[in-house]
Amino acid sequence: MTRENQTLNHDTISYAIRSKQLLTFLYQGGYRFVEPYCYGENDSNKKLLLGYQVRGYSQSSNSTGWKVYNVDEMVGLFISSQTFKAKRNEALQLEHGVKQVYCSV
Repeated sequence: MTRENQTLNHDTISYAIRSKQLLTFLYQGGYRFVEPYCYGENDSNKKLLLGYQVRGYSQSSNSTGWKVYNVDEMVGLFISSQTFKAKRNEALQLEHGVKQVYCSV
């Protein structure tokens, strides 16, 4: 991923979290529609997004639920016009190795 794409993804994810808008992206073979909750970095400097997938493809056949995405593997990332209102309580309990938080709900 180019530096320009990394900056674009960073800005797009951060904006979507602040404005509580769904993100849509291609990830590991299919499109995902995700409420973004926490974006940050783990100990290995891997950028991660913790989100609640509301619909779309899943390799595990669980098309909804909490998931962690490697930001560098996202393709065609864009912000949907669809918003989400409430913070899901479970998000507070799920850290998934995020050590440095860039943005969260």
